Amino acid sequence: MSQGRILIVEDDPFLQMTLAQSLESANFEIVARVGSAADAMLAAKESEPEVAILDLDLGPGANGIDLS
Repeated sequence: MSQGRILIVEDDPFLQMTLAQSLESANFEIVARVGSAADAMLAAKESEPEVAILDLDLGPGANGIDLS
């Protein structure tokens, strides 16, 4: 059984992958891994995560604080 459903919002592919693997090994379900605020909004509506881990600096456009 999963510890919880998590959405990861991180624009660095290596960090995104490492974070996802670490959480999966701790028995969390990663419902989506995205790199922008726009993609995060869509993923949150589709997957209804319990928790979102947000990168604060997502480059140009909306950032993690805007998204939260």
